[in-house]
Formats: sequence, C-alpha cells, structure tokens
Amino acid sequence: MVNFLAPIFEEFEKDKDRRFTKDEQYVSDCLSAINEVEDLYKQLNQSIYFLTNFRTTKNLKNVGITRFDYIVYNVESYLYRVTGILDRVLILCNVVYNIGLLDKQCTIPKFFESGKDNDPCKIIKNSNPVFFAKLNDLKDLIGRYSNKRNEIVHRKRYYDESIRVAELLNIVIESNNTTHDKLEAFKHRRSVEQNQVTAAFKKEFHSFNTQIRDSLDSIYTDIEVIFNTVKATL
Repeated sequence: MVNFLAPIFEEFEKDKDRRFTKDEQYVSDCLSAINEVEDLYKQLNQSIYFLTNFRTTKNLKNVGITRFDYIVYNVESYLYRVTGILDRVLILCNVVYNIGLLDKQCTIPKFFESGKDNDPCKIIKNSNPVFFAKLNDLKDLIGRYSNKRNEIVHRKRYYDESIRVAELLNIVIESNNTTHDKLEAFKHRRSVEQNQVTAAFKKEFHSFNTQIRDSLDSIYTDIEVIFNTVKATL
C-alpha cells in the first residue's frame, strides 16, 4: 500500500489545492487503519521495557509510587492495549473491504456473528473463508486476556497469585509499622519477589507479542489481496 503514496504526493506537489480522488482516499484510509494497528502493536512491545525499567526517584517517593505500584500499572496498561488489537483489526477490515461502518460499529458481534446479508460477518465469510478463519484465530488469541482486561476495567485492579507475596510485602513495608531490622529483611525479600514477577511478565508478554505478530502478518497477506481487488473497482 505504501507504494501508492509517492504518486499521490507527486500529484499534490503539482496542485496543492486538489482533493483526494476516490481511490486515493481509499489508499489513505487503508494506510491510516494499518498504522493504527501497528502503532498499538509497537506500544505492546514498549510495555515490556516500561515494566522492567523502574527507577526510584524523590518525586515518586513523595507521591507514594512504589515499584510494586509501577509493575501493576504497566501490567494493566498492557492488558488495556492488547485487547485493542482486535478492535483495530476489525476497523481495518471495514476500511479495506469498503463496508462503510463507523469505527464504533466495528464490533465483535458484527464481524463474527451471522446476521443480515450486508453484515461484515457474512461479507467476509462468504467472500474469503480462509481470511475469516484467520480473524477468528486472532480473536481466540486475544481472548486469552479479555476476561482479565474486563475485570480491571469494571471491577478491581489486576490480581494474580504470582504477585501475591510481593503485594503483601509491599503493604507491610509501606505501612511503616515494622522495626528497622525486619524492614530491611522485608525490603530485600520484596526486591527478590518483584524481580521474579517482572521477569515472568516480560517472558509472557514477549511470547504473546510474537504470536500476535505472526497472526497480524498472516492477516496482512490477505489484506493486501483484498486491497488490490477493491482498489481496482474504484
């Protein structure tokens, strides 16, 4: 798709007041939609480095932000973003197929539950069942984190047994109700626990990002074919 951009910009250099033609608008919309997916994927990779690069500063101490708070915050941030990958892929499909839905209408029921003949589900499934299966695979992949994401959005902050010890140690240490000797011992244990937690999350998220990358690349292969087919009709 990017290859189509240079000729478009060359035309704009000749006439800066011209508007996009119908096919140029289509190219622009498709590229913007792909960029939205890729930008979010880039943030997923960045989340791994944010998670593991905490540095205590005076300002953070003053507002009561501990390393444990930082870990939970970044895990939740990852979960918010990872489930958004599917949403943006559905928007991309809407644009590439030139279906004409609003972004907010690009929902899982619309794309995966059969309804009217002009619903995205039937349009995509009937025209390209292999591509539809790839979208389902991505939905199932992302679905592994959907419940955790919904829980922290609607009910409570992230919780998992793997962080339980670190959380309890953090509560005890920050309560300021321990003797100096015990406090230092607890701090050391908390540091060890937090190192283990961040290492585990880093490994888990890196592996999951790789699976998402593979799924997206496979989807893009079909997207390019669909794009060329639709563009030729404009």
